[in-house]
Amino acid sequence: MANLTENRLCCGGKARLKAGLAWLRSWITSPQYEAGLAQIDQLLARSTSRWAGHTLYESSDWRVALFGMAPWAELPLHDHPGTRGLVHVVDGTVRVNRFEIGRARSSTRFAELRHRGSRHLVTGDSEVFGRRYHNIHALQAGAERTLILSARNRLGAEREGSLYTPLSSDESNLNGLIPAFVLKHQLHAHPTME
Repeated sequence: MANLTENRLCCGGKARLKAGLAWLRSWITSPQYEAGLAQIDQLLARSTSRWAGHTLYESSDWRVALFGMAPWAELPLHDHPGTRGLVHVVDGTVRVNRFEIGRARSSTRFAELRHRGSRHLVTGDSEVFGRRYHNIHALQAGAERTLILSARNRLGAEREGSLYTPLSSDESNLNGLIPAFVLKHQLHAHPTME
């Protein structure tokens, strides 16, 4: 499974993106996927966050992971600094809420976010994220358990990411900006991620 095909993902152009998506989908029939699925079920049974992740493949450049989300579970607002990749819904539905930094603050503990839209993904749908687009996002599962495959290119990626906690949901009086508390964390340090 770990071969030169991995360099096709998110390296520009529709043909390469199509090849990258085929590469990501090929993981669904792999032994690693079956083992990951069993691990996700165990993690969800133990987790209070109602979502769990399991790494299927990791190299110095790429990481492929399987995420499971219980019905209506939320994966909090977060980012992947310096990465680009692709998410693919294997089973279920998920709503992706996208944000960007609206205005920089001198403090690294606060940010002002601008909502950049939402997308409802169903089984078979995919979405690309890049270093500068769709990189800050939150996910909410639908009424059934949702399984998502994620492939991320880690070339030039930072080791530290951010979790964002909006301090208001009302954009109307804030010029479209939502103040948020920012918590820096080591990437992949969540207790439900193995």
